[in-house]
Amino acid sequence: MLITAMVLTNCLGTFGEAATITEQRAIEIADSEVKRLGKDLSKLERDVDKTWERYLKRNPQLLKNYPDAATKLKGRSYRSITYGPTDPLVRGGGYTMFVDKETGEILTIIRYE
Repeated sequence: MLITAMVLTNCLGTFGEAATITEQRAIEIADSEVKRLGKDLSKLERDVDKTWERYLKRNPQLLKNYPDAATKLKGRSYRSITYGPTDPLVRGGGYTMFVDKETGEILTIIRYE
């Protein structure tokens, strides 16, 4: 019985609550994906949750421009991690990664060209 309780605690956090990926872990997951895509993190600025939330507040219909992303994000709890060039003269080349708060899975990526 004790072993079962320990396993449940490790999987669920506290009884009945799903474990949540920390902000730092979500950043690590997204950083790994950016590197896998061949991008140099030292040339990108990173913003967690704020950039995407600002875009959505200014334009609540924004997800209509990204129907695949909207479908993948619907009903999910996620962290958005946005990367953009550190050089203000460079346009495009950014990403927003959406990391599921419960599983750590990258739900979708929006690329800014």
